[in-house]
Order: sequence, then structure tokens, then C-alpha cells
Amino acid sequence: ANRDLRHRGVARRRPRGQPHDARTPQRRRHPPLRRDGVVGGPRASQVRRAARRAPEAGRFAPLLTDSSLRVPGTRGRVFAIGDCACVEGAQLPPTASVAEQQAAYLTHCFNQHYCAFDPSTDADLPPPGPVRPAASPVSLAFFLDYLFTPTPAFRYVERGSLASLGSRAGVMDGSKSELALPSVTGWAAIVAWRGAYWTKQLSWSNMLLIPMFWFKSAVLGRDISRF
Repeated sequence: ANRDLRHRGVARRRPRGQPHDARTPQRRRHPPLRRDGVVGGPRASQVRRAARRAPEAGRFAPLLTDSSLRVPGTRGRVFAIGDCACVEGAQLPPTASVAEQQAAYLTHCFNQHYCAFDPSTDADLPPPGPVRPAASPVSLAFFLDYLFTPTPAFRYVERGSLASLGSRAGVMDGSKSELALPSVTGWAAIVAWRGAYWTKQLSWSNMLLIPMFWFKSAVLGRDISRF
């Protein structure tokens, strides 16, 4: 029994002021996970000292960044995106769409403006040049990006909302979309949802397998058996 408890990471402790009881094991406490994503690494302590955080969010507040997603006090060489970052002066929703557009923005910055920068020097990384927003909700509709003017600062484009409701039904809300998308329900919404899901796959094998599984589920039903 003792060996099994040690294998599971359970340590026996005697509470203060109480006699020892071997039948009351207690699990070891682990340190809480950090929300900001700044963990190990040679520059992690420098980032923690130099970075500023949103004062209203408490101890584990997201890192404040400038309009180019750079963490102030790091010579422009540290970036923060997603829900671990907060663009100063902007109120962005904590959604995957924001993180995706921020990642696309930094990709264009590195490929178009930062590729000629020499990181071995002590110079500060300058702000990027104009970058076109990643407005398209699917990769095949990249032409929608050209509806917006390139700017050096990150610009979030509201694309609308998609949701799958099951039983081949869905909903698409385009009332707040900057792309003038309609609001639809039913089959049209689930086709739009599946189209967006399919185009975001990272490999050709997944793009081939996923429609096959959808067809199998539609014809034969979902397989809930185990063998």
C-alpha cells in the first residue's frame, strides 16, 4: 500500500496538533501554473522585471504591449499575443480569432520587416512597417485582406461568429462583422462552419481525412463502440 501511494505521488503528513494517522494520506501540493506563459528560459526573469501588467487584473494579469505587440522595456525584442497579452489602449475580446490575427500580423512583420535585422547587435528592434490585417476567416478567401489598408500597428478585424449546434445545424452571426457577412442558421451555417474548419487544417492528409469521416458519419452514423 505504501509503495502504491508513493507511486501515485501521495505523501503522508501529520496535521499540526493531531496524532499521526497513517490512514489519512494527503497529496503533495504543486505550484500554480502561470497564466502569462512566461516560464523558464534565460530571459524570463528580465521579461518579468521589465514588463508591465494590467493593474486591474491582479497578480497574474496579462502583459501590456504596445500597438505592435511588443513588450515595453525589452528593446522591442519580446512579443506577447493571445490571452496572455493586453494591447495598451485597445479592448480586444479574449478569443482565438484575436490570437490568430495577432500571429498572422507577427508572421508578416518577421517575413517583411524584421528579416534584415541583425539580432547580434545591441540596437533596439524598430517598429514594423505597414502590415495588412488578416481579415479573411478562411485561407482560401485571402482576397478579403485587400479590403483593408495596411498599418504599422496591429488591427483586429471583426469577422463574425460561427457555432455548430449538432444534428447538422449551426448558426452564423454576421451582424457585427466588418466583412458584411450575413446571419444565417441551419444547413447554410453548418456548411460555412465546416468550410472554415476544413480550410484551417495544417496538413493535406487531414484535409482529405476529415471529409471522409464526415461522409462516414452522415451515411453510417457515429461509431460509439469500442473494440
